[in-house]
Parts: sequence; structure tokens; C-alpha cells
Amino acid sequence: MQRCPHCGRYFKNKQALRAHLKHCPLKPKEEEMVVDKFTYRDYHFEVKGKKEFLNKEFYDILNGAIRYARKNGLDTLSCLVGAIYSLRQAGLIQAWNFKRKHQHPDQ
Repeated sequence: MQRCPHCGRYFKNKQALRAHLKHCPLKPKEEEMVVDKFTYRDYHFEVKGKKEFLNKEFYDILNGAIRYARKNGLDTLSCLVGAIYSLRQAGLIQAWNFKRKHQHPDQ
């Protein structure tokens, strides 16, 4: 007999358990992941993470990194990228990337 790890129900075989796990009412919900896009200077950033984190806390951290850089005479873009990198290493965001805006040839 196979047992559901969430609700404790027993099933006769693995196939029945797999079918149950798709809709088990006690299975923890996965947090919704979103992609947030923003621009800083001449760069486009894309960050993928949990919706609740990207709504407010993420931007509070980035603004803090920019304030710190300005206060100490550091490059703000480097501090911004460093803050995002650290959040990724800590597991608070799932993925991120950035690229420079395309510039017209006549500029």
C-alpha cells in the first residue's frame, strides 16, 4: 500500500497515488512565480521570483543598494547588480538577466 505524504490516505498502487497527488487538498500550494522587468540607466533587467517578494521587498533592497552606493561614492550599477546577484545566491529570486539597450548607429 502506498501512502500520501500530505493527507495520509492509503492507495493500492503507485499509479493511484500519483493521480491523487495531483489534486490532494492538503498538498502545499506552490508559490506563484512572476517575471518582473525594469530599466535602470541604459540597461533592461528581467527578474523571476516569487510574486510576494517582487512586489515590495525586492525594490526596497535595490533602492537601499543604490542609496548605499551614492553615499559611499560607488558605482550604482555595480551595486545594483551585486544586490541582485546576492538575492539569487540566497534563493530569494529564481533567475535574472540584464542587457544594454540598443543604441541607434547615429548616436
